[in-house]
Amino acid sequence: MNNESAELPKFISGTIIVLCFVPFCIVQLMSAIEPAPKPIQSTRGELQAVRSEIDKIEVRNTVTDKRIAVLDTHTKQEERPSPITSLLLLPETDLLICGKSDGRVQVWNLEARRAILELNSFYSPIISIGVDTKSNTLLAVADNGSMDAWDLETGVPQPLQQVSSELPISYRFYHDIDFGTESVVQRMFWYTIIEWTAVCIALITGFLAIIHYLTVGDVSTPIVGTALFFSGLIDAFNVLSADHLVNSVEDTLRFIPITWAISRTFNITILIIGTSLILLKRRTMKNISSRGEFRFLAVVAFLFAFISYGIVHICSVLPALPQAIYPEAFLAKRPWDILPLVLLLFAGTLVFPRFYRRYPSLFSHGIFLSVIPQLATQLHAVFWTTEVFDGHFFAAHCLRVLAYLVPLVGLILDYNRVHGQEATFHETQQKLLIARSVQQNLLPETAPVLVGIDLAGKSQSSDAVGGDYFDYLELDRNRLGIVIADVSGHDFGASLFMAQTRAYLRALANTHEDLAEVLQRLNDHLTTDSNTHRFVTLFLARFDPETDILEYIAAGHQSLVLTSKQSVQIIGPTGPPLGVMQDEHDCKVEQISFPPGSILVELTDGILEVTNSEGKMFGNEGVISLLKTNDDKCCQELVDLLISSALDYSGQPVPKDDMTVVVLKHLDQ
Repeated sequence: MNNESAELPKFISGTIIVLCFVPFCIVQLMSAIEPAPKPIQSTRGELQAVRSEIDKIEVRNTVTDKRIAVLDTHTKQEERPSPITSLLLLPETDLLICGKSDGRVQVWNLEARRAILELNSFYSPIISIGVDTKSNTLLAVADNGSMDAWDLETGVPQPLQQVSSELPISYRFYHDIDFGTESVVQRMFWYTIIEWTAVCIALITGFLAIIHYLTVGDVSTPIVGTALFFSGLIDAFNVLSADHLVNSVEDTLRFIPITWAISRTFNITILIIGTSLILLKRRTMKNISSRGEFRFLAVVAFLFAFISYGIVHICSVLPALPQAIYPEAFLAKRPWDILPLVLLLFAGTLVFPRFYRRYPSLFSHGIFLSVIPQLATQLHAVFWTTEVFDGHFFAAHCLRVLAYLVPLVGLILDYNRVHGQEATFHETQQKLLIARSVQQNLLPETAPVLVGIDLAGKSQSSDAVGGDYFDYLELDRNRLGIVIADVSGHDFGASLFMAQTRAYLRALANTHEDLAEVLQRLNDHLTTDSNTHRFVTLFLARFDPETDILEYIAAGHQSLVLTSKQSVQIIGPTGPPLGVMQDEHDCKVEQISFPPGSILVELTDGILEVTNSEGKMFGNEGVISLLKTNDDKCCQELVDLLISSALDYSGQPVPKDDMTVVVLKHLDQ
């Protein structure tokens, strides 16, 4: 990555750390400026019950303005007073019912001036209380939307279904608190909005991760995608059930934190297992491209959807869920969330850092950084949340949205990076195609037509451009020059070096008669220009049809001659390659008889050194065998046959090295 890309993860890391403190600061600010409790009272005929202090009730006769009793709702078991949040004077009885902020409900006998029942169900303020006189059932509603019922005489919990549907609403939910119902609606509304935001982010990240996997083949993306997809589905079914849209939740107070803990546990477990498998068995994983692997991902997604719904459905229909929040606990208020917290610490310190170091990318960096808001989320949940829908509860849910958002941002940034790489790749491909076209134009399209001579050549590059080169030089006195060369490497630099070699050689061959002098001067030019330490092997032959003499000079290159009697002569190098040593290039000119029926084959090592599946090279033996069995073919047929046979021998559709062949045949007159 460049400097700008390297600074980006640092900026994102700092931003995430700062954002993790924002919900905590907001919660503390809200606690500091919490408004004073509003006055609470209940009236029945001549009697009126009023909260005189946060935990005391004053009962007065409104006609005589005489105080009848002062009831202290604070019990010895309480460490501190618990504010009264709702009151109900029950008609035609001497009973006063009191709801408190810690979720307890007290039933007082006014004549005896003592509490005869104390019921514990919720850990959120009781905002509405009522009595079904037909079934003698006491009902209470907490500000988190939870509802419960008890027998008014015995205090035994009762099913809500037995409450009479004909009971007047004023009896069922009697309270004089203006903010009560409004608080429940507002909190459920914000809970739903935050949950669906997290769900949308999780599902979008999951689908984009699969698409990224199918496109790029990065195996880390479906791991995070699967984890977020699973958690997103649990969150979706969770909020649907809490809003009573898919299942009827009996106890919202316990349902929400229990399913939250299950979702977080599965989320981090899937991430740990997936990334660990990549670290341990990376080589066994394949890039996805086939339909079978895509179907596998679809089946996994369907399976997780089924499991997610099953978990939420079971939790929603169970008659009794385990207690999830212990507000009076010294440390862990929500013990069910300790396990995902421990798993996060393990992943954040051991698994994810190692995964990022081995497979660095913006997306894997996002996986590592998502641990920060997830840890902050679990800290709020475990140590500070004392009831559903309190400030720390919402802080945890907001931080969970941030934890989902971090991998999505990393995925989008990775998409942007890949898109930039693709654009650069296509631009480079266009440049290479232009370079290939220019290089192909440097090679002769057709061989010169001379009496008694058949001539053909061909070059096939392993990449867009190559380092092989061949040429025909028409010299004076009806002599023919043939050259083949192989530059070290077959990249863009090799093609440029090849073009230099061709230009120098053409200029020198037309101005110098001695082949040794031509190569000496060519070597001087190439060693001067070769700043990249490249070299060239070259075979230059000059054939005179009148004398049947073939002169040649071979700088680190070999060729073969097949006579009319099918005897083969391998012409070895007569000097070192070009571009290696300056002023010391000693390359000799040799000559041989080349009568009618003789065949000269010049070729590069891309054909000679090709190997089969057993590692055996094609070599001179393969070339000689083809020449002897096909010496009656024309030169163009021999050229095509040599290249195609070498490719077939390797079993590869594209050569690993450049392949170039030139064949000269002296025809019988």
